[in-house]
Amino acid sequence: MSSGFYVTIIKGQPKPKNIAFAAGPFLENDEALSKVDTVRTYVLLKYPDAHWWTYGTTRVQDGKREKLPVGKLNEKLGFTPTV
Repeated sequence: MSSGFYVTIIKGQPKPKNIAFAAGPFLENDEALSKVDTVRTYVLLKYPDAHWWTYGTTRVQDGKREKLPVGKLNEKLGFTPTV
């Protein structure tokens, strides 16, 4: 079973529909943490109310999935997953 770290965005209450895996997966949490500010800056330019959202990191294990999900902003921000 593999796992990876992501930059996450939570809009409103932390329910599954309000959580976005913005960047990742990365092998180490420090790598994801180093990208939080870049993600926040990008998102704030796109969405005026994004300053109310929560930005951070989380770890995901693949469990029953064939592979880990890809971060939604990886391509736009030039991030390369390391897992």
